[in-house]
Amino acid sequence: MFADGIGGGPVYAVGLMDFATVSLENDRAVAQGWPAKELWVINPRYHGPITLSGRNLVTGAPVWFSFSGPASTHPKLNGSPPGTGTSGIWTQDPSYVVFPQAGCYTVSARWSTGSWQVTKAVGYGPAVAPGAPGPEVSLAEARQSALTMSTDDPNQPRHRLNVLSATEETLAEADASVGVELPVRTNPTSELVWKFWLKDRRGEGSCIVAPGTLGTPRLQTACSWVF
Repeated sequence: MFADGIGGGPVYAVGLMDFATVSLENDRAVAQGWPAKELWVINPRYHGPITLSGRNLVTGAPVWFSFSGPASTHPKLNGSPPGTGTSGIWTQDPSYVVFPQAGCYTVSARWSTGSWQVTKAVGYGPAVAPGAPGPEVSLAEARQSALTMSTDDPNQPRHRLNVLSATEETLAEADASVGVELPVRTNPTSELVWKFWLKDRRGEGSCIVAPGTLGTPRLQTACSWVF
């Protein structure tokens, strides 16, 4: 028996990626970034390799996967060898999925006849700890500001915008993962802001929304897009 996982077809991931936001622990960094424990389970009826991969949707930085050997950006999982039948025992491959920094990532699995891909918001633990005070602006107001900022640019008109995720992060973490900076706030190392991941038919991007300080508009919003 396994907990609910993500995925489909012959392979599922069971672990931290089941949650809407993957929370990393600052004190557990390794050479490639911050690890999240994940168990990969493979249907015994599938015979053949499955390739895993992932990337940061803003920077393109790869996700690393660590099994029993050296970490890799495109590891291959192996289903049951041909001819072994269907014993009903799912193959289990424990691993760590290593993210280079906070941000939005895709993680995918590909096999001979198909694939699946998920988009996950990844943040450091202290920024999304249960019971922590939330951003000083409501989710609904921040969401509207992000959508308005993304559609008001006359050089890049957008249509059919979808919000893929909304996460709480510290201003420093959001600045680093989105690649844009808001004006310096009073306490940027602990203050939480909203970060949105948006998508339209032409591209994808992130927006940071924070409450304004004295002498600035009520909301500060900055967005960065990739095509």
